[in-house]
Amino acid sequence: MGKVRDEYRSLDTLAPHPRNFNTHGERQVASLADAIRIVAYTAPIICKPDGTILGGHARRLALLKLRAESHAEPAGVRAGWKVPCRVVECSPAEELKILATDNPAPEQI
Repeated sequence: MGKVRDEYRSLDTLAPHPRNFNTHGERQVASLADAIRIVAYTAPIICKPDGTILGGHARRLALLKLRAESHAEPAGVRAGWKVPCRVVECSPAEELKILATDNPAPEQI
């Protein structure tokens, strides 16, 4: 794997991966949004340099929900809805491995 760096990125610059098979229902997203609002945002979104998400699709949806409901940025998120991200430079094969391991199939949970 290539370089890995941590940085804050605007929520609007992050996009779901087109090959992410894991879907997140409204109840799951609402529950996660409540937990983030009450406790804090603690896990970085894993993304490629172009902002394509490899891990953290549900967290992104939960943050979008909080923002849409006019909540203030939760602890762990910077002003302007800038979220912690782990940016990874990787090959296409490594990308799929990260996508698969961070987003397990439902039968693996």
